[in-house]
Amino acid sequence: MGKDNNKNLLKNTATRLYSPWQLDDNKTWIDRSYRFGLIPKDDDFKTCLDENMANTILRIEQEQLERNAHLREEDSADEIGCSLARFQSTQCRLPKALKIIPSLSNWGEILFLTDPSSWTPQATCQVTKLFLANIKATQTRQYLELVLLHAMRGNLVDRADGQLDPALYRALKKALVCNPALFMKGLLFPLCESNSCTVAEACILANVLGQTKIPAPQTATALLRLSEQTFTLPICILVRVLLEKRQPLPYRVVDILTFQYFCQRERAITRLPLTWYQSLQIFTQSYSRDMVPTQKRALLELIQRVSRNDDISAAIDKTIKSAIKSNDQELETTTDDSDDTVVYNEDSDSNHSDDSMLID
Repeated sequence: MGKDNNKNLLKNTATRLYSPWQLDDNKTWIDRSYRFGLIPKDDDFKTCLDENMANTILRIEQEQLERNAHLREEDSADEIGCSLARFQSTQCRLPKALKIIPSLSNWGEILFLTDPSSWTPQATCQVTKLFLANIKATQTRQYLELVLLHAMRGNLVDRADGQLDPALYRALKKALVCNPALFMKGLLFPLCESNSCTVAEACILANVLGQTKIPAPQTATALLRLSEQTFTLPICILVRVLLEKRQPLPYRVVDILTFQYFCQRERAITRLPLTWYQSLQIFTQSYSRDMVPTQKRALLELIQRVSRNDDISAAIDKTIKSAIKSNDQELETTTDDSDDTVVYNEDSDSNHSDDSMLID
């Protein structure tokens, strides 16, 4: 027995020497394992379950809060819409909740819950000023196209005199002054491309455009887009008011106006309106000296075909001929008193053959 006890003692001593944490007492080993995180305790399992349940409860509460917030937004939007439908004076204050809408991610949905079609013109003017100062470019374009444009067209239909409310006129002018490019993209181009623009709407926009200073790039872009639209009297009115600004135009715009807007429209329409002749007169007076011989020849032949034997046709003919004679190196003309025909020097056109751009 003594020998067996000595062997066990030596075995335990060797074990402690090389593995001091492996003890004979199982409970002590488990306790130390808990201490070093080797075996999770039952409390840890309870903690994990408690955390999962807490996250689930928080998620459910958050969903309920979002639903309640959405319901509150609808109720608040209804209140804002009722307030804007009774808004009559610029001295009145807008609802405070309305000022928060531009900062929301779903501002469009909340805004349309207020029913913009029921707003008064004074409310539309004030809301336009608020949104132009607090929303981004893409949002501004959507607002102009979906709210302000419909408000203008609806007001013209509702009024018996065919005049736009002064508050909406101020809103249009404010939008054009703040950002002319977005005004063109969000209001002018959608209206013209809808093929339903009336003369009254074109006259109002022409008045706004004529009384507001617009950068030359925006004017050139507008003329380029309008010249590609179907020829109607409203389009002709808008083209004339943009040409009256007499701003510098790129060669491409001048070329498209010459061949596509004036020459091709003359062949497609039997009776041209007076506005078209006025636009042609302004165009020749402002840009004839910058044209190449091909463009000058096309306009001269055009006015001879559509001459009305009045002061406008005579003025256009005189303007083109004076521009031709001003540069003898480009084009030489001779007028025969008997048949009033014009003879051109073809040699002078060879230098500008590459500059011409005929558009079918």
